[in-house]
Amino acid sequence: MVIQLARLGDLIQTIPLLRALKPQRGVELTLLVDSRIEKAARSIDSVDEVIALDFRLSNNGMGGDDLIGSYRISNELLSPLRGRSFDVVYNLNYSVLNGVVLSQLNYREILGFIFTGKSSDFRCSPAFRILFNQSHHRRYARVHLSDLFRLLADGFSPVEFPLWKVRKPDLDFAANIVERLRNTGYKRIIALHLGAGAEIRKWGAEKSARMVNSLRSEGEFGFIIVGTDKEEARDFSGLVGKSEGIIDLTGKTDLTQLAGVLSEVDLMIGTDSGPLQLAAGVGTRTLGLYFASALVYETGPLGKGHTVIQGNLECAPCDEESPECDDYRCRDLIMPEFVAEAALRILNQDWEGLANCSIPEGVRLFSSEVDEWGQLYRALGEDRDDDPAGFYRELWFRVIRDGIKIEDEFISRIGTDDIESFEGNLWGMGEEPLFRPLAHHYLLVRADEGSAAAVKKMAGILGLIANGRV
Repeated sequence: MVIQLARLGDLIQTIPLLRALKPQRGVELTLLVDSRIEKAARSIDSVDEVIALDFRLSNNGMGGDDLIGSYRISNELLSPLRGRSFDVVYNLNYSVLNGVVLSQLNYREILGFIFTGKSSDFRCSPAFRILFNQSHHRRYARVHLSDLFRLLADGFSPVEFPLWKVRKPDLDFAANIVERLRNTGYKRIIALHLGAGAEIRKWGAEKSARMVNSLRSEGEFGFIIVGTDKEEARDFSGLVGKSEGIIDLTGKTDLTQLAGVLSEVDLMIGTDSGPLQLAAGVGTRTLGLYFASALVYETGPLGKGHTVIQGNLECAPCDEESPECDDYRCRDLIMPEFVAEAALRILNQDWEGLANCSIPEGVRLFSSEVDEWGQLYRALGEDRDDDPAGFYRELWFRVIRDGIKIEDEFISRIGTDDIESFEGNLWGMGEEPLFRPLAHHYLLVRADEGSAAAVKKMAGILGLIANGRV
């Protein structure tokens, strides 16, 4: 069983793990999801069984003073799980709800987030130590969420694209819509998602309207508005001017129909959200607008040839629940005219122009690649060696996949099992910009093994670096 109780975007990023698990002989794969993404989950071809539970009940009816009512709701909600047995459970979320779900199952082994008793007491599989630590030190995050999921599987099989196969009824549905635009002279069609899973990650109707009007001045582009945020769509409609060449599908498609529409357009533009991830999943090029809590290294669209404009303030990425500012300055740094310019270059396949364009101050421009390790985002117009955190990704993959040999000579140079003294010794090695954050990063990753074990492991990793093996 794979447990993925988060939103659509997280489900798309779970597909590489599901595909890595399924080819194993005799494997029967069950996927547990929230009922709101059930239809999407049932469209994933590598899954044998989908269990979808309405976890909105747990939010709306449980807790408070009505203990009997809460018990009845939870008892009914979890009844499809009770007594089910699995050889391995992959738990991809860290929440009290996941702990409750796990308490209903029988299993031999659990990977991912491993609850050990109390809901707040847990351990992590090695890949998820990195995931948990990246969430606390996100400026040094370089390993994509989908690859951390995929690292839970035996081996490290390459990811095959596209991730999502669109079914014929959904293609037929989409073709009728897209042809309405093409038959009236709009030869290049852009899907635009105005909403986001969190308010902090909305770019805004006013900016979207300016971007659309800027593109219109460059040619005959048709637009399809997707998603469920009807209020944002109404604001956009009032700001964009003429409605010709725009089809509003807000709230008018289910997730598989949306996949069909996204597979037929030339480009998808949106913030870090489920529809953006779905567009990449069906093989459509995307232009992502990432700011506030969204970080391209963690959740950039999957596959090759995607582009992301990332807000780049010192405080970014911020905590989605408690951001440092109220006005989201990083969002305003992503100017509509620059988004339009990037979109036009992508549609014209002007990759050299995109790589060499004048990037506004306060943002960075990224392009996606896929290498032997998985998903990779490289900054355009920058020296690849400027970022000392850039080597983390290969280092962590080598540590998890290949293991590391502890080198006694290097341990003796570190010379302590005390974490604070250990960090102090790193200061004296002349590589503070590189080793200091690395020390914090890995020591916290290994915290559940104890400080002495963490220091010893860390020394081995530094030995790899010092000897040129990474």
